[in-house]
Amino acid sequence: MSAKLWLKLTVEEIARELEQTPTALLPLGVTEQHGYHLPLAVDVYNTEMICTRASEQTGCLVIPPLQTVGGSF
Repeated sequence: MSAKLWLKLTVEEIARELEQTPTALLPLGVTEQHGYHLPLAVDVYNTEMICTRASEQTGCLVIPPLQTVGGSF
């Protein structure tokens, strides 16, 4: 089964999907420095990939990630 990504669906497709599976996954990650070799959004990328893979297994929708800012620069 392919992942169901909210941002790639129309309003009608989202409504149909929510009738079948009323659960949505929210990727949540902190935007912070993890050293000079990694992008600031590495936590967001990781949670988005985990939710995408979970969607492939469960059929749940993946809504757009919520990013928070943390750490010190």
